[in-house]
Amino acid sequence: MTLRGVTPGRGETGDTTPRPRSTLRGIRRFAIAFFVVYALAVVYPAVVPFRGPRPFIFGMPFAMVWAAAWIVAAFFVLLALDRAYSSAERAHDADVRDRPAGALPEPE
Repeated sequence: MTLRGVTPGRGETGDTTPRPRSTLRGIRRFAIAFFVVYALAVVYPAVVPFRGPRPFIFGMPFAMVWAAAWIVAAFFVLLALDRAYSSAERAHDADVRDRPAGALPEPE
């Protein structure tokens, strides 16, 4: 499914509020950057400073808390990404629904 027609720019009322596609693009870039940092933070070179058994946090070694914190953060990033995609899809569906029958979409 494509999300064509949901673009930033002026609406019918002349407002310049960003459309869901620009928000989706920003969230997607943030998610990619986050998961690159995540991958680097939980593999050998970057995890070395956090691999010791002490200090204990909530009864768990810090290395376990380090990995668990990244997993929880990843959940929230994926949640934000899902909400952005849902919003863009709803905007696209509304745009298609409001278009007259047989009309072609505007070129981007």
